[in-house]
Amino acid sequence: MKTNELIQKLSEELEPSHPLPGPVLSTAFCLVLSLIFVAGSVPVFSARPDLGSALRAPLLPAMVVLLVTISALAFSTLIRSSYPGRNDFRRTGWMALGLTTLLLVSLWGLGLVAIPGRAPFAVDGILCARDIFLDALIPAACLFTALRRRAPTRPKLSGCLAGVASAIVGAVAFEFCCANNQPWHLLEWHLVIPLVTGALLGYFLGGWVLRW
Repeated sequence: MKTNELIQKLSEELEPSHPLPGPVLSTAFCLVLSLIFVAGSVPVFSARPDLGSALRAPLLPAMVVLLVTISALAFSTLIRSSYPGRNDFRRTGWMALGLTTLLLVSLWGLGLVAIPGRAPFAVDGILCARDIFLDALIPAACLFTALRRRAPTRPKLSGCLAGVASAIVGAVAFEFCCANNQPWHLLEWHLVIPLVTGALLGYFLGGWVLRW
């Protein structure tokens, strides 16, 4: 096909493009959809038997509020950074990093007070980490789809952060499923291992899926 014919053919097939929703709407959609999914997964994984008393204690509500806040900040940072001219690590990113660090350090300190020394290896912890990983799949799919439709300039870093944010959303659901409130258990199996796994998988997946 000659150049002029190709240009004519493409111009005839040209259709108006649909503008993408803004970063606020995109963030809200991804976050709400992810939270609805993880909330629906609680009956699948079985709610913890002491859920009523746990909700009246300060630890569970505090963990849930903090994790949801971190998720919202992380989602917002990722979506905003995928728009041209907004690829900086915004204040929301630093806030998410600061709150995550605060949570990890707090659980580490509580673990030292409650159980001096390192936490014993627990088979239940492996199951928690596995189920949190499964819970993070839909949030990860939402984030990667949203990022793929935009223009992230650092695909591997964006994928890494998307994996971390998805793991945090997955951890939200499991606060309602796991009755083990030991700080070491929460630190290692609900946060550190899922977050590191999500970061590594997201890094390699981002280099493949988000490349443009």
